[in-house]
Order: sequence, then C-alpha cells, then structure tokens
Amino acid sequence: MWGRLFVIAGPDRGRELMIGDGGGRLGRSSSCDLRLGDPSISREHALVEIVDGGAHLVATAATNPIRVNGRSVERRRLAPGDVVELGSTTLQYLPADGGGVELPEAAARVTVELGRTAPPPSTAALTAVVELARALARTVSRDAGATAVAQALVDALGATGAAVLARDAAGFLALVARAGEHPGTAALDRVLLARLDAGEALVLGEARRELVAPAGRAVVHVLGGGGPAWTAADLAMASALAACGQLALAALAVQAVDERRVRALGERQRDGGEPVGESPAARGLSAFIARVAVVDASVLLLGESGAGKEVVAGAIHRGSRRAVGPFVAVNCAALAESLIESELCGHEKGAFTGASERRAGRFEQADGGTLFRDEVGELSPAAQAKLLRVLEERRFERTGGTRTIAVDVRIIAATHRDLRAMVEHGSFRSDLFYRLDVLVGVVPPLRERLADLPVLCAHLLARAGERVGRRVHGLTPEALRRLAAYPWPGNIRELRNVLERALVLGQRDPIDVDDIEAALPPSALPPAPLSPPTATVAGGAVVPLDQLEREAVRAALVAFDGNKARAAAALGIDRTALYKKLRRYGDDG
Repeated sequence: MWGRLFVIAGPDRGRELMIGDGGGRLGRSSSCDLRLGDPSISREHALVEIVDGGAHLVATAATNPIRVNGRSVERRRLAPGDVVELGSTTLQYLPADGGGVELPEAAARVTVELGRTAPPPSTAALTAVVELARALARTVSRDAGATAVAQALVDALGATGAAVLARDAAGFLALVARAGEHPGTAALDRVLLARLDAGEALVLGEARRELVAPAGRAVVHVLGGGGPAWTAADLAMASALAACGQLALAALAVQAVDERRVRALGERQRDGGEPVGESPAARGLSAFIARVAVVDASVLLLGESGAGKEVVAGAIHRGSRRAVGPFVAVNCAALAESLIESELCGHEKGAFTGASERRAGRFEQADGGTLFRDEVGELSPAAQAKLLRVLEERRFERTGGTRTIAVDVRIIAATHRDLRAMVEHGSFRSDLFYRLDVLVGVVPPLRERLADLPVLCAHLLARAGERVGRRVHGLTPEALRRLAAYPWPGNIRELRNVLERALVLGQRDPIDVDDIEAALPPSALPPAPLSPPTATVAGGAVVPLDQLEREAVRAALVAFDGNKARAAAALGIDRTALYKKLRRYGDDG
C-alpha cells in the first residue's frame, strides 16, 4: 500500500480509500479503482500516479476541477495532510506510514482496500445459503421469497433482525418482508441510495451495527443488536444473499405481472371488449389478433370508419405482454395543426400561451403500453415528420423543454384510406408508411359479415341495456331481417346507435321490425319486396318446386345486387344454405 485518502466531509464521510503501489483512477464509476458515491463528482474525476517516489494527483475531468489546500490544480504531488476537494467531497491524504499526521475521527468508517480478500464464510453461513436456495425453489409468491431472504440473512449473519424493503421511482421504501426483530423501516438518504444503486454493500452507524445491501430495486437491511461490528465477510455474505434474492424476486415479479395480465384479460372479456362473431371474416380477424398480439412490432389496421378498428387494437393490446400497461387512443383527424406537437409530446409550463401547467403528451402517457393512432392517414406533413422521429428514436422533448424523454411504446395505427396510393401521390411519407406497414390487418365492414348480426346485436343490446337501464329479450326474426337488408354505411358504430335508439324509443320486447324502422335513418328505404316468381304454365301444367325455388333465389340475388348474405336473410335462410342451393343449381359462380 502506498497511501490513503480519507474522506473528512461530504456524502462519503468516514470512508478510507487505499492507494496501491500502482495508483489508480478516482471517481464514481464502478470501473474506478478509488471509488466514491458522491453524485457531484465525475465518473472518472482524477488519476493517482506513483512517480519519483511520490503520489501525484492528476485532474482528468475538464469540467469538474480539483482543489488542493484551497487552490485549483491540474497536477499536484501530494504531501502528508494535503486536503483535496472534489465536488462536494473533501479528502485528506495520508502516506502509508501516516507521515506524522493524525487520522481524523469519523462517525462511520468503512475501509475499502483494493485486492483485499474476505475470510471464508462459516459453516452456518454456507448452510443458510443452501437453505435459501431450496426455499426460493419452492416459492410461488414474491412475499414468500422475500421472507426467505430475510430469514437467511438472520441465520447466516447471526443478526437480530432483517428486512427486504422495496423502492419506488421516488426512492421511498416500503416493507416487503422481515424476519427476527426488525421495525420494518430504515433511514436511508439519497446519497446512501445512490451508493446502493452503484452496487455497494454498506455498514452504517457509529457502532456499525446496521448493514444494507442492494437487491435490484429492493434493499436488504440487517440489524445486529449489541454484538460485534460487521466485518468485510459479513458484507460479502449479505451481498451474496441479496443477489440470490434479487434473481428470485425478479422472476416472481414477472410471474405476478403475467397473473395480473390474465386477470385483466378475463375482466375485459367479461365486459365484452373483444370482437364478437362466428363468420369466416370474424374468425379470420380473431386469428390475426392472436398472432400479432404476442409480438411487439407495429400494426396497421385497415378498414372503413366504424368497422371496429379501435376494438381490434384494444384486443391486440390486451393479448400482449403490455396488457398491464396503458392503452392510449388518439384520433389523428381531430388534432389541430397548431397543437399536434404538444398533443404528441406534451409541453412544459409556459411553453406557449395557455400552457398553465406541465402536460404529458400521448407518447409519454402510453409509456410501457400501446398507443393507438386512428385515422393516421389524416396527419399533416408536419405531424407525419414528428411521428416518424419518435418512432425511429423512441425519445423526444416536451414543447418548451430541454430534457430528452425516452419511452417504450408499441404503435398500432389505423386508417380508412389507401396509404400506399397516398405515398404514390406524395401526400403520405414513404418512410413513415414503411415504419407502420409491418403487420397489416383488414377489419371487414359489417355488410361482409351479416351472418354475425344475431350475435352482434345480442352483444350490443346487452351493453346498451346496462347504460340505459332497459333489458329486452333480443329481436324478432323480422327485425333481424330488416337489419340485414340495410347497407350499414356506418358499420358497427351505426348498428350500435340504431339498437340503442330502438331500445330507448321502442316499447316492444323483443324489439320488433317497427322499432327498427323507427330507429333507422329516414333515408333508409325498405328493400323492394320480392315478387313471387312467375312462370308461364302451358296447358295448366304444374311447375316443379325446385324451379320455383331456383327462380326465387335468382330474384333475391338480383334484388340485392348479388350480395349473398342479404339475399339469404331476405329468403329466411342462412348463407350456408344459400350456398348449397346455388351449388345444386349450378349457379355457385
């Protein structure tokens, strides 16, 4: 050992840094040989060199100077008793033999010596490690795992009590589990928490009877009662047990998230939030949702307005690993050009007239979850550029701010426009299009899934009944046929509105065709009635039923412009039966 730097003031007060024969780097980085936890010093603040029989202090952080005995220096040969100032820390240099300088008193001395090896752990300590491993292997909950860690600390160190304390984003501690005699709290200030974040295990207090060690986002806190002070071996053992606990608790936390996700999915499905239907189009959409939900790539949903693109986006989110995170929806068509940047990225207080307080933007609100951008084809060129930048960098600044904010967001976009054609015409950025055009799904319009009308109506009536306080027993067959005859330009959104009007204004239970007629828009003319098929019967001959049926089917197809679903509904049969008849007549093309 060449000498030592003793911390006499600052966050690390009482620590003693031992300088080896090769010198070393001084700073707060974990790669430094002489390491401090003071956040005001640089990661590599200075270099200690052994030259010509003396220790030389060399400044390496140009923006963070060094002062020795009150004067700024770039290089200085240290003399016994020299006082060195780095940031908020003050140290005193002492050579290996003390140099005739008396070592200052300190309340809590923790010696850190390079190359120092701790004595081997005791048999009791090794037994505690083995027992902890066995206990964690059997553990199925975070609390049980944390209790096992606390008990292992008591057993291995002969402690009075131990606790596992969780930390939130603000640094506050909350008890997870404890063993022995422990109050369940610990007084750890910001500086100590910063040192724990750096991976240090620490001895606290004048009597050195408190010990803390990091366990990921948790802290283990051990009390020793009135016994001997903790040793380097105790610090090493506490760190090892905390590390074992950290891995187990992290795995249990993932398991807890999965369990919450499953519960959330179940609750959403009971609430009727999933797309419903058994038609081929509905089944294909459900299969698409299942495939894309488990990956984290961008999704582009195509479909007419009102077809249910937001419902599909919500189902993808709830089936993903982000299900416990937020689902934030924004309609791009409703964004004012002057507020687009503020809406997407938020703003600081005073950023513009009317910005009376800080506001988080949609990207920030969706951090850890999914951002659904409906009608993305309506974005202006400026908004497209802003969206592209955030998609590429996953970071941004609030309007009026300077701090860069990083986010973890999955993007689901939707539009009723042909984005590829817009790219060819120059009204939509090609680079943004290819960012969004990763997983593409088509949400079919209602007129292509009329076979789902009965189940859709039952689903929507149940939800509307909860809102308006009236429940009915479905619809009559005539009412369903009338709904099937309507073209539904507004798709499922329009169907929901029609059913809710019929539920509120109608008097019948089940809802009858007259209720539906009153709820449909005035422009919705009833379909032309199907005239009975006529045939010239020569000589009074009887026309075969198959021929009459064939003519009726053809007449229905002509009346509905070849729409087989509507024709089947008008004939009073399902679409499968209609297809069978067409194949039998040779008209299935």
